[in-house]
Amino acid sequence: MSVSPTYHSPPLMDNVLRDLGNGIFCQFSREKQILVFTVRASTRSSVDTLSNMLFTYIDAWPQTRTLKILYDFSDRQSAVTPYMRSRMDVICQVIHQGKLKALSAIVLPQTYVAQMLQLYYLSHGTRDYETQVFFGFGDAWAWLEQTGLATAY
Repeated sequence: MSVSPTYHSPPLMDNVLRDLGNGIFCQFSREKQILVFTVRASTRSSVDTLSNMLFTYIDAWPQTRTLKILYDFSDRQSAVTPYMRSRMDVICQVIHQGKLKALSAIVLPQTYVAQMLQLYYLSHGTRDYETQVFFGFGDAWAWLEQTGLATAY
């Protein structure tokens, strides 16, 4: 199976796109303090690769700064699976236990299921971890740039 590269490069990215394997790519903007994951596969090994890298960043992230993450699921080879949702729930718990503030922007292709996910996340935010669903990379990037949570406790 061949996957064509369709990475959408945000402005001012100062780090190269890192291939983490299993269809997961990571990039970090030092200037904007935004972590970007491009997801091109939804296998268990892909989800594990993504969550392991997230745990690495979460462990090292200072409590005084909001962790901003953009998940790009716009590639048609990726999907939000039940296993991925369960791993994301664990990540949310780890963020909460670590007393971090976090913002997540999820980019999905505009489908009925994606719209249902958008409604779900709109109604399930917490004071220390807010998630929004977008149908375009630029909108997600702009929201992360402009949105902040109060500093960690």
